[in-house]
Amino acid sequence: GTMAFQIKTFPPSTGVCLNSSLLGVLSDSSFLIGSASSFHKFEIDLSDSISTRDDLFMCKMKSNTLQTFPSPLVSIVSVQANDVMIGAVDSRGMGCIFSATGDMTNRQMLKGSRTFEGEPGWAGLSFHPSGEAEVAIATGFERKLRLFKDGKEERLWRTSQMPSSLEWFHPAGLSSTLICVTEGNSVSLWDPRVQAPVLNRSIGGKLQACAVSHREGIVAVGGGERITFLDSKKWTVFDRWVHPVKQDITWLQFSQHQDICYIGSSGAEIISADWRKKASSNRKTSSFHGDSRWVGAAKFRLGENQEEGVAMLSESGMIYCFKNLAGVEEKLLVDLNKRKRQSTPDSEEPSEKEQKVGPSLWTNPS
Repeated sequence: GTMAFQIKTFPPSTGVCLNSSLLGVLSDSSFLIGSASSFHKFEIDLSDSISTRDDLFMCKMKSNTLQTFPSPLVSIVSVQANDVMIGAVDSRGMGCIFSATGDMTNRQMLKGSRTFEGEPGWAGLSFHPSGEAEVAIATGFERKLRLFKDGKEERLWRTSQMPSSLEWFHPAGLSSTLICVTEGNSVSLWDPRVQAPVLNRSIGGKLQACAVSHREGIVAVGGGERITFLDSKKWTVFDRWVHPVKQDITWLQFSQHQDICYIGSSGAEIISADWRKKASSNRKTSSFHGDSRWVGAAKFRLGENQEEGVAMLSESGMIYCFKNLAGVEEKLLVDLNKRKRQSTPDSEEPSEKEQKVGPSLWTNPS
């Protein structure tokens, strides 16, 4: 199903670059959103809501600014291991991490040994999959990859091209956990124990996203019109998928459900697909189009059953939450803006503390 929130309490985030990721998820009613040089926590109380005409709700919403950076924010990352960890990095590589379950004012700043003063651009952050206090940060124009441990810079690498995405990767049977980086038209793998990359393979095209499956031992990299799948046993390409979405691929994630991956595009499209199938026409299991291009995406787990969810943030400030995206057909979204104009007189505009959001818009498969 799909649930959409319209948030108008912050300026729309256009993102510094095409694959900016300005959304983090703490729960199905608590989100982190980047805007300009700051990121904010929004809490939406759906239980304390007043029903209005045309199935709209007036909901209480609290927001507060958690951190302001020297440069525009580029990436927010939320991971759920033993603890919910949040990380953010700005367009010059200044990072910040903190625990979402502890004191959120107790944060750790991550600053490289050599501050980058050049042109701002893409930067990304990735947490070690074991939950250890190791964080990798890559910066695009600077062409640097940094490893931080307990808040201190442990290692600094220089990439051959401009990085555009990164993920820690620990396939079964491998003793070390590697850092997978897309840079230009290549994918590189870095072992924290050595100075040079252990692999640098040309894939072609302009790569903008990567995803890893520790269980399956595979890496997927995407950009432009194509996704390429690599097997970690021999580091060979075993499959390519051309035109999974209509515009450039900007986001990739593997689902916890076997064989499913999520693909986001610059054209406000997100799909789920069975990556094992060979016939591209049969791979897509569901798809959805937002109201404007994506500027943030996050995969998360909900409730006692740890049900998987996907949240997307659009340029207009709309948050879309998907449950069971992998198992439903294409859904239709109600135009909340249009319905607001039709149902709300000027004299009934919500206050700053109350915003109109859609109810649980779980739609039937079309």
